[in-house]
Amino acid sequence: TTYLRSKRKIDRPEKARMLQHFADLLVPHVKGTALDIGCGDGSVTEIIAKNAPNARLVATDIAYKPVHQGKEGKDPSVTNIEYIVADASYLPFRDDVFDLVFALGTLHHVVALERCVNDIARVCKDELVIVEPNKFSYQSLILGSRAPFKFIWRGGMDLVERPLSPLFIKSVLKCGRYKNVDIKAHTTIPSMEFVSELLRINAKWLTSLDEKITRIINKTFLRYFCSTFILTSRAR
Repeated sequence: TTYLRSKRKIDRPEKARMLQHFADLLVPHVKGTALDIGCGDGSVTEIIAKNAPNARLVATDIAYKPVHQGKEGKDPSVTNIEYIVADASYLPFRDDVFDLVFALGTLHHVVALERCVNDIARVCKDELVIVEPNKFSYQSLILGSRAPFKFIWRGGMDLVERPLSPLFIKSVLKCGRYKNVDIKAHTTIPSMEFVSELLRINAKWLTSLDEKITRIINKTFLRYFCSTFILTSRAR
């Protein structure tokens, strides 16, 4: 199987904020055709499609049930999305067919990571956007086993939620035609809901603080130790 299973459940307020945040992140990049890797029920894809009505989006996921739910439950006014069940490591598309390919919290579930990254790059004509938990995050040292994405230093990866190395993904892309690869911090504070409950801090206030900290550390080498990273790349 290509994907590992995730046991983490996201509550509605956190999910709503996450969906809107991802949409705000990606809408400026959407042009022409775009591919959503690991779309789930298509919630993010639908928000993006509404804000980019002239673009054509394809939403893929290896699981039939979420894709079917997305297809059946979407807003009928949204007509620029096509839902397809597909394996991210063996995408059923020709080379260079999408202007933008994005994967939001998907690749850490993939077993054959290098194969998957190469296939995503194959179908992408211009720009890639990848958002994932960071293997080098400081949270693994501070929170240990309570970290949302755990790295077991002596036992290897936690197979339920494994963080990824942005430098590894960058090296895979640079072996191909993607030379302009940029890595930035996406979030600095791990799991807003977890930290807000632990420290009894308002989640909205914590989100604002995280955005400010992230903007600051993105100007330094500390961005490589963020909680989650965003990797962007353009074909040469």
